[in-house]
Amino acid sequence: MANVTVDLKHLEEVVSAHIEDSEHDRGIDIAFGALVGIAEQADALQTNLAHLLKQIGEPALCKACGAEIWFVVNRNGKRAPYTKAGLNHFADCPAAEKFRKGKA
Repeated sequence: MANVTVDLKHLEEVVSAHIEDSEHDRGIDIAFGALVGIAEQADALQTNLAHLLKQIGEPALCKACGAEIWFVVNRNGKRAPYTKAGLNHFADCPAAEKFRKGKA
């Protein structure tokens, strides 16, 4: 039987390097997966934004108070006025009652 000497220091360095490479590769895999997820989210956001922009027209002025508003098509298919703050203008217009159906 041959006599084998093991350089423990060298063995430790080799094992340590392999572990670091594995951790590095795992880190790259995780980072790549995160980037793919971000790209998918960006695509979804772009699709949602395009859909939203189709629902929103050009800005207009409220006929009662002069505020800048945008008409948004709601899920029910009806248009509703919204402010820059994203509020339904009927909630903050001082003359909202003037526009309610049946109240002229």
